[in-house]
Amino acid sequence: MDMLKNAVVKIVQDLLIKQYPHTQQPPSMYAMVTEVNPKKNYKEVAIRILDSDLSRDKNYPEIPGIRTELDIKEKDIVVVLMLYGQCLPHIVGRYADGTGRA
Repeated sequence: MDMLKNAVVKIVQDLLIKQYPHTQQPPSMYAMVTEVNPKKNYKEVAIRILDSDLSRDKNYPEIPGIRTELDIKEKDIVVVLMLYGQCLPHIVGRYADGTGRA
């Protein structure tokens, strides 16, 4: 029975990795704003994805050209969403530390 169970687990894991690779990464993550270019009605920013301890995540390059209407500045830590595993981050807002201050 254990062999059958192990085989099923392996098949499901392989299926998830091959057909749903975005499930291997968190849908929301921290990022540091590395560049801000004000435009007429929005800002265009570049971000660098951070890991859970706010260190640079080397799995991601810097991501430029993200539009936002939020009031963010260079070096701000923000929370971003990656919808459906695409590398098209949407900035939700500034990261609030444990004190509740952004």
